[in-house]
Amino acid sequence: MKLSKWLHMVFLSGLVLVAASARADDTDLFNQPPGAAMPAPNILFILDNSANWSANNQAWGTNGENVKQGDAELAALTTFANSITKRANIGLMMFTGSRNKGGYVRYGIRPMAPTATATSAEAANKTAFTNILAGSSVNDDSASTNSRVIPNAYYETWQYLKGATSWADMDRKADYAGNTGYTPAGQSLTTGFAYQGSVTGASYNSPLGVDCAKTYIIYIHNNKTDLTAPSPADPSAPPPNGYTSQPDLQSAWA
Repeated sequence: MKLSKWLHMVFLSGLVLVAASARADDTDLFNQPPGAAMPAPNILFILDNSANWSANNQAWGTNGENVKQGDAELAALTTFANSITKRANIGLMMFTGSRNKGGYVRYGIRPMAPTATATSAEAANKTAFTNILAGSSVNDDSASTNSRVIPNAYYETWQYLKGATSWADMDRKADYAGNTGYTPAGQSLTTGFAYQGSVTGASYNSPLGVDCAKTYIIYIHNNKTDLTAPSPADPSAPPPNGYTSQPDLQSAWA
């Protein structure tokens, strides 16, 4: 099987798609002026970089190749970014944490476009994104399995989208100004940073505008467990009837 074919297969098979409304009232959905162009969508990937992404259970690859799940997923994301045919705002989250376990923003949502029509800023954003993916690996970017607390990652996503305070531990490769290496700042970007600071609890810069663009969250998962968030009878109740060890996911999304 050609590399491009199985990359396409793993990319599609690993997606769980959740659409979220981006600051739009219900009436806005039905009041789009005739002929008006829809704004570019926001696409936020959550990539499962916990221990299982270094496995090769599917025996992907030919001629003795030992292609890890994570390597295939990173390559698939690169292919996606380089293959878009319309403008889109693309970002990436991964898992992190030893104390506050959950997700962190590796690459904040930024505008990209097809190569032929991209502005210099859009081209720079795509180059930085693909460089970060190329510089990532299952060896250097793995998080512990215990850090893969999916409800917390969704909660962190919501905090990011609405520009609230971050909750999960700050990762060494997070998207904030002045960070080095395979980070947006390290790849010469000067705008669009996800975090306003470099420590746990830093506030987020919301990536959402006021143009009623649709926002999609795509979770690429490497293990069938932990897919369902715990559901207390009253998610707004304090412990012990509500959440006790992780953020109140359901109330946050209400």
